[in-house]
Amino acid sequence: PNPPFIGAGSSYSNTFARTKDGFQLFAASSDTGMKRSLYSLLEESRRVLLHGFTESEFDQQKRQLLSFYDRAFNERGKDESYKYVDEYVNHFLIREPTPGIEWEYDFVKQYLASVKLEDINQLAAKWVTHNNMVITLNAPDKEGVAIPSENEVKNIVSTVEVASVQAYQEKVLAKELMDASKLKPGRIVSSKANEELGTTTLKLSNGVTVILKSTNFKNDEIIVSAFSKGGHSLVKDADYQSAINAASLVAQSGVANFTATDLGNMLKGKNTNVSTSIGLYSESMSGSTTPKEVETLLQLVNLYFTSPRKDKDALESFKTRGKQFYANYLASPFNYYGSEIRKLLTKNHPRAGTTPKPTDFDKISLDRAIQIYKERFGNAGDFTFLFVGSFDEETLKPLLEKYLGSLPATGKKETYKDLGIRPLMGKAEKEIDRGSEEQSLVSIIFNTPAPYNSKDAYSLRSMAEVMDIKLVENLREEKGGVYGVSASANMVRFPYAYSSFNISFPCAPGNIDTLTRAAIDELKKIINNGVSDADLEKIKEQQTRKLEVEMKQNSFWLSGLYESYYYGTDPLDLLNRQKMIDGLTSKMIQAAAKKYINPNSYIRAILKPENSKAPKPLKPF
Repeated sequence: PNPPFIGAGSSYSNTFARTKDGFQLFAASSDTGMKRSLYSLLEESRRVLLHGFTESEFDQQKRQLLSFYDRAFNERGKDESYKYVDEYVNHFLIREPTPGIEWEYDFVKQYLASVKLEDINQLAAKWVTHNNMVITLNAPDKEGVAIPSENEVKNIVSTVEVASVQAYQEKVLAKELMDASKLKPGRIVSSKANEELGTTTLKLSNGVTVILKSTNFKNDEIIVSAFSKGGHSLVKDADYQSAINAASLVAQSGVANFTATDLGNMLKGKNTNVSTSIGLYSESMSGSTTPKEVETLLQLVNLYFTSPRKDKDALESFKTRGKQFYANYLASPFNYYGSEIRKLLTKNHPRAGTTPKPTDFDKISLDRAIQIYKERFGNAGDFTFLFVGSFDEETLKPLLEKYLGSLPATGKKETYKDLGIRPLMGKAEKEIDRGSEEQSLVSIIFNTPAPYNSKDAYSLRSMAEVMDIKLVENLREEKGGVYGVSASANMVRFPYAYSSFNISFPCAPGNIDTLTRAAIDELKKIINNGVSDADLEKIKEQQTRKLEVEMKQNSFWLSGLYESYYYGTDPLDLLNRQKMIDGLTSKMIQAAAKKYINPNSYIRAILKPENSKAPKPLKPF
């Protein structure tokens, strides 16, 4: 309930220099907790030095390692290119051998069994020493930060070295996540195949909808998502903090009789995970697993729906760490800038997801958070589940009946509530003075009320890709004024339909207005003349290549199907992406630019260093 750090960890790696390996412990602390964090790190390292790890801890870690190599071996031949690139880079830079996964897999299976616990524990004497120890402390330069002196650090080291440190007391874990024999399975009441998409839609007796797409893109991957409309838009303002943190509190608390730590240990050696979320307009669940662990995933799904655990200590720990983290979060100029832009674009609406204040964590009620969680996940009949990956439908169906068909359902169909959150429109400017580095950030945003139109949405996104090319050519390469530049576009569908086009770039403070004008000029060229044949062909080639890769990825199909069923659009549109690319013209992009971009009316947010010598922005632009 009162943790000694916000977060902590350890590693043995060549973090600081490629030719030197080192053991390091690290922690993020509160403003006044640096001494306690340091003591905790040293105490844990000494606990290992004196007592070592336990046999069960060692067994868990071996299972984890074997599980990693099992999956890597099963996916051989279907790995993404970046994994090979990483191997080549490491081979060149640090002479890491690259014998291939078949050799590595055989090696691990052959020799891991011969590694003994005492071999691991003996490493502590080599790694945990004080004759080559370096301690660094890094903190914000502000009032109230208690940075230990050199003598205080030495005293902590000396105190830990003579302290009585007890051996770790481990907990005996259950062998199973749940007694599945007590469930009352539902049944599949309808099944409809879509031959073109390669999907099957199932309806379960409790109302749950399941979309299945079996693929052969990966040998050992199944990914899952689920959603239901509503979210924390349905709670009162007084319950806002309890609602937005409810899913995180359940993750910190665990399920059924298992703490989060117990659950993590029970899942060691498995490639299965499940998480839940309560967003503004919907609640959702996501997870991933392998074919042999799909029942484990479904058991976790069932438990997260039916048995969220209420843990007061977990709440206090969550609040303490949250307060400590956000106490300094806005000290970063970039975090502060992002926070101010969110407030600007949402007109500072209190329910629009602004950066938490440390005091916000005191507004969380554990009882109300768990109650809200149960309300949002208490009616499974309102959920749509999507499964994509390497599974056999006939093998999966009885498991779906057992674990999803047994979930509680009320028969109600809910939707979200419009809280009146509306984007800022028209012309506005906000200057944000933060930090001392002579570097600025500029965001130029065009928000336009507009009903959603898939053709226009695609044309607008394509225009952003063209702008990426032109801005790089003009702002970075010709004018040499920016370090990087990007453009993006989006059409929001509900609760208020509008388009948003965003240009952003970092630059020297003195170049803000010059580069703003240059960016606007590039937009005007598209509005007046469309795009060149060369630029059009370039983005069509990029989109085609990207689509070729994505069509063979489970994540593409999961996100595409999710979007279709969430918004109620035709999932067959996923098969028409190439046709859209082939049909893209300069006139389409020009029409979108004319319709959604007003070069004389936009929002501009600027980050500038405090006491900057840069001239004030000129008006009008």
